[in-house]
Amino acid sequence: MKGIWIALLLLLSMQSLFSQTQELRAIEDAARASDWKRVEQLSGVYLKRHPNDRSILYILPLAQMRLGKFDRALVSAQHLRASDSLRIQPWLMISECEMALNRMSDAVSTLERVRVRFPDSVQATWALGMAYARSGRYEEAIEPLEEAMFRRPDVPGITEQLARCYHATGRFSESAELFQAVTDRSPNNADAWLKYGESLLATRKLDSARRSFEMARRLQPDSANAYLALTAVLSELGRHDEALGVARTLTQRRPRDPQGWYNFGLLSLAAKQADTAIRCFRTAISIQPSYPEAYFNLALAYEDQGFLEDASVALKRCALTSSTMAPDAYNSLAIIYRREGRFDESIATHTQAIALRDTSAIFHAARINTYFEASRCEQGSAIIELTRKRFPENADVLYACARCYVRTGKRDDVAAIEAILATKAPAMAEQLRLMMK
Repeated sequence: MKGIWIALLLLLSMQSLFSQTQELRAIEDAARASDWKRVEQLSGVYLKRHPNDRSILYILPLAQMRLGKFDRALVSAQHLRASDSLRIQPWLMISECEMALNRMSDAVSTLERVRVRFPDSVQATWALGMAYARSGRYEEAIEPLEEAMFRRPDVPGITEQLARCYHATGRFSESAELFQAVTDRSPNNADAWLKYGESLLATRKLDSARRSFEMARRLQPDSANAYLALTAVLSELGRHDEALGVARTLTQRRPRDPQGWYNFGLLSLAAKQADTAIRCFRTAISIQPSYPEAYFNLALAYEDQGFLEDASVALKRCALTSSTMAPDAYNSLAIIYRREGRFDESIATHTQAIALRDTSAIFHAARINTYFEASRCEQGSAIIELTRKRFPENADVLYACARCYVRTGKRDDVAAIEAILATKAPAMAEQLRLMMK
């Protein structure tokens, strides 16, 4: 955004600057040579004697912005606005400085005032929409961007930014339509092709999405995102061998990219190639030791191969590297302990998972299943009753409780749960009926 209007403003300022004084000519020469440090120095000296010279008041903050001195530029632009508040440029400079200083709420507030103050300015409307988008306020960005695009469809970047806002707010059909327009106008815009494909994928236009991702990969053959997106859509299309081939190519082109190896591992695991998956996940971890998702899926691959001790170690590392994934890691670890017959450790680890995410019905059901598998339903009766009361409508919990009730002879409770599951989960209800025979 800033490049367009700053360049225009700079040109206008330079054209209107100068009487033929030596000082002003020196500032002009420095500006034309892009010697912004000298422009700042000379302008500061000049303004001490001529504090109301508007031409230099415009040049100074522009030079400071080019030098990356946005804190100083902000002060200079505020001084300029105080002397020339009827023009839009000082306001835009202030907002640009505020954004550069990561004061996004201030920048948005400034531009909201600009839009009210200059209601006929497309520039103000466009700038506000862009500021909303940069702040992550995509829904609010849509209205001003739509208006700006309607009034000035030739403004560079506006169609693509509006498309991104549509995508971010789940309006995928609209985003796909706009991204198509962007790619028609700029067929070498790899990022637009990628986002176009993502919008098409979200609307389940899989073949079209694949073609878009292929184009993005062709334009940026070393872009990891294009390869990852392409493997996703190929998997959706059931073209698993091709997806594996693309994933393998990514690891060859970017051998130090942990996400590429992780993606290859996921696809290998899905293809029942556990040995390859283990190698891929371990490679990803060797590149990025704190990669919790890789540890978690490495555990799944180890478990698939029957290497339960290795799986346990991987799950513990997952829990240590991510507080978010720790509950899932501990729940999976508890199930491994169950398979190994380590009942007490399994229950303790279930309890640890539940303590971290008490709202998970799946975790509670898994703990009851451990009591069932160990034939210790009587021992867990208090927990079973509490869990059933806590999740009276959850099919997984009810089924787990009912299996234990079958073991303990509580046929009335089994019948009550079977009646609920007959509607919620007919397959589970049928299993209970078979168990009761």
